[in-house]
Amino acid sequence: MMAVRLALWTMPFRWVKRVVESCRPSSGRVSGNLTEHQVTWAVRLASRYVPCASCLTQAVTAQMLLNWAGIDNKLHIGVRRDEKFEAHAWVECGGRIVVGGTEEVASYVAILTLDRPIPPN
Repeated sequence: MMAVRLALWTMPFRWVKRVVESCRPSSGRVSGNLTEHQVTWAVRLASRYVPCASCLTQAVTAQMLLNWAGIDNKLHIGVRRDEKFEAHAWVECGGRIVVGGTEEVASYVAILTLDRPIPPN
């Protein structure tokens, strides 16, 4: 997660997006055993120790891990305007929010959705 935080601070988002999309399922034993629940737990735990682990940092990290594990997912970035302009990022698996979920997600309008890329045949 720290690498993602540093990348989001220092690199253009387009570069970060390309790196996330390049994460393919690993043939290693560990990735095949990862579940959505384990990824969610790991991201929540790591976010306690990474300075400025925003919702975007957590969502990008989760999407990378889910892609690596071969689990279908979608990362959403949404905006809303109440008294001020706000943005939020969250990740869905199978239509369920697994990272970045709050009761307020429904009040955000998704302006960008990053699907897990389909691996080439």
